[in-house]
Amino acid sequence: MTIEFFTPQGEVPEYMILFIKEKLMGFYHRDNEIYGAEVILRNQHINPGNDHICEITLSIYGEVLMVHRAADNYLQAA
Repeated sequence: MTIEFFTPQGEVPEYMILFIKEKLMGFYHRDNEIYGAEVILRNQHINPGNDHICEITLSIYGEVLMVHRAADNYLQAA
């Protein structure tokens, strides 16, 4: 499985990327038909308090599934 991360430079600590990677690998071990994941962590300065965004896109069985969540920090959003 290929995992791609897109993050704001200098805002996301390495441990958080490793945490998300471990969770995605857990999904892959349950179903090895997942062939790709894209994780986008970004800041949205429009709504204070829920300004950290995590979007995860999984490619599985020829389909693309996307999850989008906003929270106070990246860990909660992930």
